[in-house]
Amino acid sequence: MSKVKVLSIVCVLLLLSNISIVIYLFKGNGQRHHPDRNRNLIIEQLDLQEAQIVQYDSLIKIHRQEIGAAQEHIAALKSALYPLLNQAVSTTQVDSFIQQINSEQKNIEYAHFHHFQGIKNICTEKQLIAFHDLNKELAKLFMPPTPPPNK
Repeated sequence: MSKVKVLSIVCVLLLLSNISIVIYLFKGNGQRHHPDRNRNLIIEQLDLQEAQIVQYDSLIKIHRQEIGAAQEHIAALKSALYPLLNQAVSTTQVDSFIQQINSEQKNIEYAHFHHFQGIKNICTEKQLIAFHDLNKELAKLFMPPTPPPNK
């Protein structure tokens, strides 16, 4: 085999590996998903009917508003907390911010729980069986993606 052919093969392999790396970097760790993925999954697994989907969509809208407001409040609290690193502050001040952040996180968890109760309430008897099975996976479905480990 000539040197030109070998170099051509090596170049093609390098090009393919570079393309693979770029695709991997842009795609992320595979945990990102379409925003309606969980919605569609629940509709499918519970076999929701049209009227139920309308109710479910209104539950989603309310839920997203509640979660968004709580997350904005947490962000504001953190924005006020971390600049305190540049000052001499008491642990009481820091604890106060952290307690407020914890309180908002608690509200988020209650909002999630009530959201799923709302979904359960729109289910028929037959769908409640499927909801019970789905319930085992709910925590995993709605957890935020974990960042890839640093290497």
